[in-house]
Amino acid sequence: MHLETYWEDTFCHFVPAEEQRSYLTNMSREGTWGGEIELQAYSQRYNTMVRVYDEHNAIIKEYAPENIRDTKHVRYVRGHYDALQADSCWT
Repeated sequence: MHLETYWEDTFCHFVPAEEQRSYLTNMSREGTWGGEIELQAYSQRYNTMVRVYDEHNAIIKEYAPENIRDTKHVRYVRGHYDALQADSCWT
C-alpha cells in the first residue's frame, strides 16, 4: 500500500498522531472511500496528475508528481469526490 510505504516521509502530518494507526487500518480495507490524502498518494504512485474540479467546473486543486505520465480528473462536490470520464473533462 503506497500510503504505508511513504507514510512517515509524506503523509503522516495529515492525520493526528493518535489516529494514524486506525486511519491506515481503515484505509487498507476494501471498499473504503478515499479523500485528499489518497488522491495525492495515487498521483505519486502512478505518476499521474490529478485535477480536482468544483461544481462550476473550475480547477480547485492539482496533484502533480515530478514525472507526469497521465492526467485524471475528479469533481469534488459537497464533501465527495467523483471520477470524471475523459470525454467529459474541461481541459
